[in-house]
Amino acid sequence: MKTIPIYKFYAAAFNYKTENTERSKQFGIAVQITLSLLLESFSKQGDPGILHREHKHPLVKKFIQNAKEIAYKEYPQPYDKLKPLKTNIIIDKERRISFKCIEDLDAPKIIILNFGREENLYQETSALVGLFNEFQLSNPICSIEQICYWCLGSGNIVRFNFSDIDPFPRKRILEIITSISS
Repeated sequence: MKTIPIYKFYAAAFNYKTENTERSKQFGIAVQITLSLLLESFSKQGDPGILHREHKHPLVKKFIQNAKEIAYKEYPQPYDKLKPLKTNIIIDKERRISFKCIEDLDAPKIIILNFGREENLYQETSALVGLFNEFQLSNPICSIEQICYWCLGSGNIVRFNFSDIDPFPRKRILEIITSISS
């Protein structure tokens, strides 16, 4: 089975250009490290020492600091209220899209850690809602009324009500998946 990361799906859907420069590689490394550390901290339901350690990578340090500030602004006890979720959106027997988010255990919403541009979030949410509406998930997600983005580059929060999103239709999603697979 071929697994496509959600960011590759978005890149194909919206013609995002990725540069093969040292700066792009460093950004990708920082994103992967940060995502791994934050999902682990929520999985263990605590702010482990790993998040307090000094990171040599300045972007990792910035992303983690912004995540902690957002988490504590939104939740008095974020590690008690939030749970990481890794799932796959099953397209067919041969293809799936990997997706990671954080579930709010007390509210019908998911939190997506965002590292990119905020102006692209509505269109990415439209694609994501289309994927959720049209395809099965390998691990179920809570009932969703809101999708909340924690923008770790800026420290901002962006929210969308699930019912206000115009989802991508199945046909468009399948066209995108086909273009990635070929």
